[in-house]
Amino acid sequence: MKTYIGIDNGLDGGIAVLPGVRDMHDMATTMPTLECGKKRVLNEDAIADLFRGWSLVDGNLIVAIEVAQVMPKQGSVGGFNYGTSYGIVRGICVGLQIPYVLVAPRQWQKELFNGLSKSDTKSMSVVVAKRMFPLVSLKATDRSKKDSDGMSDALLIAAYARRMNF
Repeated sequence: MKTYIGIDNGLDGGIAVLPGVRDMHDMATTMPTLECGKKRVLNEDAIADLFRGWSLVDGNLIVAIEVAQVMPKQGSVGGFNYGTSYGIVRGICVGLQIPYVLVAPRQWQKELFNGLSKSDTKSMSVVVAKRMFPLVSLKATDRSKKDSDGMSDALLIAAYARRMNF
């Protein structure tokens, strides 16, 4: 069986793993970041270390990366940063020779939100992820009160890739 990694790009995104190896459990985490002066940036080394570790455990690995698209109210700086994150994740996959697929948000949402309201995709993502993966915590930290939609999106992107048998 393949191990599927789902990526919701961006600084508030997430990474999820649906392992094909028996001893590992489904998991989700926030996107690793660093403080760089007054800015927050992706922690490229931490992301590469995660991918490297998973590829050592299971060489049959595929990364499903959500396609970056700029939102109307996002602004130019936010759009640029989001696109940069998208490129970094793709570059890490290429550098580590890990195969990846690009998944448009509408693709996985259409498949996994089937029959549900799609007006608020972020809250719907949390609801669907909790139904599909009740044992996976969606809390960004132990002190978080709210579930992370970045982590839930990452889980659902991985689930979509597994369902489509990429």
